[in-house]
Order: sequence, then structure tokens, then C-alpha cells
Amino acid sequence: MRMSALLNQFEQLLIEGPADVFEFISSNPDSSHEEQLAVVLLDQKKRWQSAAPKLVEEYLRQLPHLANLPKAVVTLAAAEFEAQSDTKTKPKIKDFAHRFPEVAEHKASTDPGRWSNN
Repeated sequence: MRMSALLNQFEQLLIEGPADVFEFISSNPDSSHEEQLAVVLLDQKKRWQSAAPKLVEEYLRQLPHLANLPKAVVTLAAAEFEAQSDTKTKPKIKDFAHRFPEVAEHKASTDPGRWSNN
């Protein structure tokens, strides 16, 4: 399974030290958007855990083809919110909703108690 192999390869790079997700993706030009999104999600998760985060907007600026995929934007934004929730700097729902109104709408419908108070 290619996606698993691609993820394993990127994860190995992360274990060895800092890895440039954009360089890695560009060096795998035959990878699908789904594979690239999976790699970016892994990079995003690891960065938030190591206190060296990249915002979704940076990923989308560097990978504009993902910015044109609403599912990718929503997935990355929701993952950033969850990753940031696990840090000392809790995300402010109001700020997050301003950056990503489509995600806020979805989250409000699936978790109204958490999202309606801020």
C-alpha cells in the first residue's frame, strides 16, 4: 500500500531529525492528494507536539493544490484545532472560527456545547 509506505518513509525522516514536509512532497511527485494530506497531517501533529507548529495557512500556501480541496482544508483545520487543544496554549474558538468558518459550522453542528459558548 503506497500511502502507508509514503507515511512510513516520512515518519522515518522525522525520527532521524527535522524534515522538510514540502521538500518531501515535492520529491514524491506521483503521490496523490490523499497521500500528501496524510503526510502533512503527520507533520502537523508532530510539530504541535514539539512546540514548533506551522499554521494551516502555511501548509496551504506551500501546497496550493490542497487549498483547492475543501475536504483537505477542513481536515487540516480541524486537526490543528485538536492538536492545539492538547497544548498549554488552548485555541480560542472565536479566533479559529474567524480563520475557518466552514470548520466552525461543521464543529458547531457536531459538538454544539463546546462551540456555542465562545
